Amino acid sequence: MAVPAFDSASVVSDYTVGGLREIILVGKEALTPEYLEHVYRLARRQISPPEIVIAAAFESAAGLEYMMRGKPAENMTYSKWRSALGVARMHGPYRCARLVAVGENAVIQTVDGLSGSSRVVQGRDPTNLRVGGDRVDVLEIFPRHVEPPALVVYVEVSRRPTIPYSEKIVTALQGEMGPRRLEVYIRPDTWFIDDSFFPLWFRFQPDAKEPTLEQYKSRGEVWCEAEPRKTACNIVHIIDSPPGP
Repeated sequence: MAVPAFDSASVVSDYTVGGLREIILVGKEALTPEYLEHVYRLARRQISPPEIVIAAAFESAAGLEYMMRGKPAENMTYSKWRSALGVARMHGPYRCARLVAVGENAVIQTVDGLSGSSRVVQGRDPTNLRVGGDRVDVLEIFPRHVEPPALVVYVEVSRRPTIPYSEKIVTALQGEMGPRRLEVYIRPDTWFIDDSFFPLWFRFQPDAKEPTLEQYKSRGEVWCEAEPRKTACNIVHIIDSPPGP
């Protein structure tokens, strides 16, 4: 069941994969917390409501393009990323907002230029977890169109990730999102530079300072693939110059 028309905001996409419903909107009207909360309530009224709802709103089509889709799909080197990021930021500042709901917990995050804020709509903030006493932030959740469907989750942690620590994070995510197939990428910052799925930068931390190449390579990254009864994690080896021009 599709959500009814969203007044004057433009629905760019609206689909459900693997229990996740993602709605992308463009228009100033959709940036207000009240509007996103309205979208959330409508989505939850479905006969079989999705377990995870993400409603992302952008003030303009340019904001959507640069903040969410601005990274080439392949062969992303550090220098190409810096160049693309520079072009994107020339067109800023940007305004955007997002609702993230997991089960009965929901938060709305907003950004206006370099100023950001968040407000819990229901329950608690599902993007903020605690694992072993450490803060774990869920940055992005994307669907992977495979069989069975998978969710790709990007996570920022407060220390260099290890394999045992990453396995605990995956367990915590499965506790939040249910026993589903997950692909989890974990870093101690918000810069997943050479990952084609992740945007050019994490838009809800607009004042974050971009790392040098050496900083990016040295901070550590772990990738985990998880199914309901099996988890495998591996250290990610950052390649400075993938094949290609």
